[in-house]
Amino acid sequence: TALAVDLVAVVNDIIGLSRDLQRGDSWVLTRVLAHHQGTSVQQGLDRMVQQFHSDVASFVALADRLRVSDPDTMPAYITILEELVAGHLAWTLSSPRYKISGWH
Repeated sequence: TALAVDLVAVVNDIIGLSRDLQRGDSWVLTRVLAHHQGTSVQQGLDRMVQQFHSDVASFVALADRLRVSDPDTMPAYITILEELVAGHLAWTLSSPRYKISGWH
């Protein structure tokens, strides 16, 4: 559950970055990472993307293990989490919220 929530949160920051930077939002995760790590915003973004891919791999591996360890309960729960993450990814790509000319 925690990995699914992290994936949703990080994808918001990655997909919405162009819009947030154009608006001058200084509290985007890439800027916070860059500040704390002494790197550029691009390096912060690269690190976030790497972490996203690593978290996806961890999520898939954990989901596979949980399906096997509790076949009566976990498959349905894992499927719901997978669909939550996939649905959010699809929504962020099509939603005007994350575009430069979006909702706000």
